[in-house]
Amino acid sequence: MPFKKYFYLSLAAIAAVGVVYAGLALAVIAEAYKRVENGRLASDALVALQSAQVAAASLGHLTSRDGWPLTDLGTTTDFQRTVGESLKRAQDIHTDLALRDRAGLYATALLRDQVLAQTWARIDAIVSTPPTPAAIAEHRSALVPLLRSFTSELEASVVSEQALLAQKRLDADISLRLLAYLAGAAALVFILSSLIVAFLLKRRLDPSLASLEQGLERIRNGDFGNPVPMIRDDEFGRLAEILNFAATTLQESRLKERDARHVLEQTVEERTQELSRAIHDMQSLANQRSKLLAEFGHELRTPLTIIRGEAEVALRNNRLTKADYREILSIIQTVLVQLMVLLDDLTTISGEGDPTLRLSLAVHAPDPIVRATLQLLTKTRRGIEVDLRAADAQAMLDPLRLQQAILVLLENAIAYSPDDTRITVKSFGAAGFWHLEVVDRGIGIGEDEIASIFNRGYRSLQARASRPSGLGYGLGIAATLVERQGGHLSATSDGPGKGSKFSIPCRFCQETRRMIHVILIEDDLRIARFLKSGLEAEGLSVTHHATGGEGAIAARKIDSRLQRREIASAVIVLDLNLPDIYGLDLCRSLRRQGVTMPILMLTAMTDMRDKISALTGGADDYVTKPFAFEEVVVRIQNLARRGQPDSAPTGGDDLVIGRLRLSQAERDAFVDGRRLGLTSREFEVLSLLAARSGQVVSKERMEATLWGGYRPTASNIVNAHISHVRRKIGKGPNLPEIRALRGRGFVLDLAPPDQLAV
Repeated sequence: MPFKKYFYLSLAAIAAVGVVYAGLALAVIAEAYKRVENGRLASDALVALQSAQVAAASLGHLTSRDGWPLTDLGTTTDFQRTVGESLKRAQDIHTDLALRDRAGLYATALLRDQVLAQTWARIDAIVSTPPTPAAIAEHRSALVPLLRSFTSELEASVVSEQALLAQKRLDADISLRLLAYLAGAAALVFILSSLIVAFLLKRRLDPSLASLEQGLERIRNGDFGNPVPMIRDDEFGRLAEILNFAATTLQESRLKERDARHVLEQTVEERTQELSRAIHDMQSLANQRSKLLAEFGHELRTPLTIIRGEAEVALRNNRLTKADYREILSIIQTVLVQLMVLLDDLTTISGEGDPTLRLSLAVHAPDPIVRATLQLLTKTRRGIEVDLRAADAQAMLDPLRLQQAILVLLENAIAYSPDDTRITVKSFGAAGFWHLEVVDRGIGIGEDEIASIFNRGYRSLQARASRPSGLGYGLGIAATLVERQGGHLSATSDGPGKGSKFSIPCRFCQETRRMIHVILIEDDLRIARFLKSGLEAEGLSVTHHATGGEGAIAARKIDSRLQRREIASAVIVLDLNLPDIYGLDLCRSLRRQGVTMPILMLTAMTDMRDKISALTGGADDYVTKPFAFEEVVVRIQNLARRGQPDSAPTGGDDLVIGRLRLSQAERDAFVDGRRLGLTSREFEVLSLLAARSGQVVSKERMEATLWGGYRPTASNIVNAHISHVRRKIGKGPNLPEIRALRGRGFVLDLAPPDQLAV
């Protein structure tokens, strides 16, 4: 029962008792008042009868005197009036009392009053009639017996009236005594009922109040887990529920505050560590630059010394033959080639932070470029086996940059191979790609160093032992140059001392052109015009749309054709500022609708936050205005190449790791049949890690492989994509997990960290 109802019922019970006793008291008071009033009337009747008795006695005494009734007439009249009025008053009182008294006590009194009245009437008639002197004796003889009878009857009435008055007084006393008893009993009952109600209320309140007190004490001591127990389902129960809810809310607020403080402290610590690392990196960079300049100075002295020496010998010696001059010039030419490589390396390294490395891309046959490169190494040509079988292949290349990359591979092969071993250079076409392989039988590469050899400034232990003066920048620069031309530089080795093989695959230009469909969404007609005409001149299929709405419709249609394999690849070139929708919002909308085509963002905004927002919002690449047209072409080709199923790192249709399945046909991943909805870039990140499951992939390797050979503009973009992929995969038994190994890279595996292969 609710406490409020219980309390009201208790008050109602007390009130009911009070009402009952009040009614009883009123009844007793009314009865006592009636009895007191009857006693007063009986007393008045007695007084009247006594007055009549006195007057009658006086009249009797008067009538016995001599000379009456001739004398004392006035006194007689007064006595007559007094007796008559007294009798009349007594009779009226008795009549009133007879009406009030249901016991019939005053019926006899009324009869006596009637008898007295009749007797008095006869006496009054006699007294009121004056006799003649002769009849006085007769007059007295008639009056005296009547007076005696009247006096006797009146005396009996007085005695009876006195008895009735005594009874009435006794009744009044009893009523008053009963009233006093009733008042005492009522007070006692009220006190007892109040005590009982108070006891019941206390018994009802004590557990609830004790529970609330204990709960509040727990809350004060910091215990917020439902501190107030629910004793009853009443108002106190609801109050306990409210207090528990308030305690839970307070606990959640404290937890959120603690988490926020922890996150803030962690963020401050991370930012402090990042700042410390940045300062350390800056110091290291300054030291590396000083060391680099010193090493380049040392490297430049040797070729310059050779050139100077050969030139001075040729000038001073007049007896040299034509063959001698040709040999000197050949030496100078070779040294100049080496010097050119050093200068190009220096130029590339100095522009490492600039992703817009200038290339002069055009359609070329790559095999002649390889032959021209080999001709620069005439002095060592006899140690190189050449097998070029892709004479008809053509690709979008920069001959000088490709030659520079090949020279790096050949120079490394020559420098790190014994003189009695041969170097093999061969090319061939396969599956729409032109392949170049440079195989040596030199110092080889350790398995744990394969992923790091393309990091600029890195040198393996074998390389440093074989050639201490190297810089470690050559392979990194070569990888950048190759990948900026749509290719990919990779290395394999059976281990230290077992040689190595470097491979360069580049897609055929004709096939790439035929497969790429470009959806250009740009509201500036001047930019759209030259982009469309230029891309079409490069053999790409371009459709232009000036608004985001039109572009979204076209993108969905092309993506459907892409999913049905009606076309091989497609790329969206999207401007950020469109008249009807913000480009980033359109990009996110397309990703939510399942459009997986690569998206290249074109915009004039250069702020780092805008770039990060675009790349994390679904874009795959980002170019700021003004831009070089050749750069846009290469980036579109790279995106198109990565957007094709046959270019996936795994090389197969499906790759299964535990409950995770990567589908190259659908370019998405599935967990127990549930589609993850990966963007194109996220799928490439996951595919690269899955292809080397259980092995560490460095951040630099991921940047080189997935961003076309140049570093992305946002330094933490790899971490952002890794975080998105982790969240979409989720956690659970038999699910692979992407782990970050500090200072080493990332690994995808089911095994615990202490069992990972490197």
